[in-house]
Amino acid sequence: MSKLAKSLISFFVLLIVAGGGFFYYMMVPTAYYTQITDKGTEIKGTFDNKEEYVQYEYSQAGYDKKGNEKTLEFMTHPDLGRPFKQDAYLKINVTRFKGENSYEEVQKSEIPQQALEKLAEK
Repeated sequence: MSKLAKSLISFFVLLIVAGGGFFYYMMVPTAYYTQITDKGTEIKGTFDNKEEYVQYEYSQAGYDKKGNEKTLEFMTHPDLGRPFKQDAYLKINVTRFKGENSYEEVQKSEIPQQALEKLAEK
């Protein structure tokens, strides 16, 4: 095999590895945990077919499994139509590409210890 062919193969392998690393960095979510402490800000809107909906927007601290803090900005899904339950614990998945992109209610026992300690301090 010529030196040029080896160089091209090495370049493409490096490109694939770098692309995979970038994809992982941008798309793999980090879980943050928070506790709902207020009703959020009500936002009203309409869908294209003129159907009205209500969402609630929140901005509060969340903690990853190591206890690192991040300010999370998230809102309820339009189908929920009400604020989150008071004192409910949420797990919010955050990616570098989309930001806060999903949430689920979790039990207190499901929260990592360091994140739970930080939530208790608040």
